[in-house]
Amino acid sequence: MNLWLVLGVLLQWVCISDTAPIAQDYLTRYGYLDAPNRKTGAIRSRQDLSRAIRQFQRYTGLQETGIMDAATKSKMEQPRCGLPDIVGTSENARRKRRYALQGSRWEKSEITYRFASYGNDLSRTAVRRIFARAAKLWSDKMQLNIKETSDAKADFTVSFNSYDHGDGDPFDGPGGTLAHAFFPQYGGDLHFDDSETYTEGKDAGVNLLFVAAHELGHTLGLSHSDVWQSVMAPYYPGYKANLELHEDDVKGIRHLYGSRTSSTIPTSSSGGPDKPAGGGPDTCTTDLDTVVVAGDGNTYAFKDAYVWKLRETGFAPGYPQLISKLWPGLPDSLDAAVGWGEDITFFFKGKLYWKYQGFKVYPDYPKRISNWGLPGKIDAAFVWGRNGRTYFIKDDKYYRHNPYSGVIDNGYPRPLSVWPGLPERVDAAVQDARGITFFFYKNYYFRFDDDRFRVDYGYPKSMNKVWLGCETAGQELNKNKTVMGCPCTCGAKGMADSQIHQFILALSLLFVQLL
Repeated sequence: MNLWLVLGVLLQWVCISDTAPIAQDYLTRYGYLDAPNRKTGAIRSRQDLSRAIRQFQRYTGLQETGIMDAATKSKMEQPRCGLPDIVGTSENARRKRRYALQGSRWEKSEITYRFASYGNDLSRTAVRRIFARAAKLWSDKMQLNIKETSDAKADFTVSFNSYDHGDGDPFDGPGGTLAHAFFPQYGGDLHFDDSETYTEGKDAGVNLLFVAAHELGHTLGLSHSDVWQSVMAPYYPGYKANLELHEDDVKGIRHLYGSRTSSTIPTSSSGGPDKPAGGGPDTCTTDLDTVVVAGDGNTYAFKDAYVWKLRETGFAPGYPQLISKLWPGLPDSLDAAVGWGEDITFFFKGKLYWKYQGFKVYPDYPKRISNWGLPGKIDAAFVWGRNGRTYFIKDDKYYRHNPYSGVIDNGYPRPLSVWPGLPERVDAAVQDARGITFFFYKNYYFRFDDDRFRVDYGYPKSMNKVWLGCETAGQELNKNKTVMGCPCTCGAKGMADSQIHQFILALSLLFVQLL
């Protein structure tokens, strides 16, 4: 055996053994290792620990050695937020790219908070002012207001606590964990570690504004981001003068709540809202060209020369409108569309694409779709919430766009069959404001479970009642009918052995190839 290989193995064993308790506790707390099973008392293997260390190093941008080297130990000692970086480990774990959504949001237009305590370092007036500024950083970028109240029925509570404070997640004294917050589905309460020295406007101590802004992101429904310049990165970067949200933070929060700066829909020359355009296809008896959550946070459905704005069920009043009336210069019969936040929406038809901010086209558009590295006419486009990447579908294949290079990633296209339960082709795809991914084919829609990576059981369903507001739900598919070769029992229940094998294969391909 190669001597250097033997020495390397021994070095890894020594490094892991010497620091195993520290590394194991840290990696378990922040989601890289599963918590030990108290019923079985199983011993953790060195391979598991080394794998978790590599995952931590990958997430934090360190060299992937799998051992507790000096750089890894130093990163673990850096002050940080108390919430996990990764939810779910081992084969279920996925590295989060860019902003990440926790999965819950506030279902209202305004939320309120009250202070239960103010800490020992700054005056009550200063704490209230700083927290209000942190709230404004977020509320200025989304359609959700955040206000202080003295009412005991506030939506969430802000408090300063030390060590064990009754929520099952005790603080650890100065350094280490600075604060933690609960996600919307758990009430949103925000706790600061009162053992820290909080300051305002200087390098010394811990800057309260930054920590408050970060924890408020969790209260609003954002998880940690691996964009290290973002407010939602897990580690405290020190004092930042003139703190602002990073573009990544803005995209994340607008994905949940839409954009406050959305452009308004054009009105008629009389100054009132446009009347519905006459004519138009019967959406209850036809399929759609494309569906998109546009840059303004609203969902639009397109068919031929017409567009409808969707509400929770059915269309908003005043629709349909002519596409050319809302988006001047945009052609009819679109192939696909995708919203990118910042009020930006891309539209695709044939070999061309258009870029709009709100309802105004960018100069020098349209441009050729080949600029993206795409071959030509596409069928659908969507941003997938699990990694923030844009995906394009053409026939029975899909492409993944790289936001850094601006073109399609190497190794694409890949077969659409990698996504279990989808038909052989789709007409449209969209991720709604809640972060749920939907695919459309003819008059049917498929709700995709991003966590389990499969079409939800019971789908496809008719679009008519839920999406289009038709009086009848339309004809549902029976158990034996297929849509473009996809059995309607594509969910986990009732799958044949061969389908299960295909599902497992597809799932493994996703983890290895997509993420």
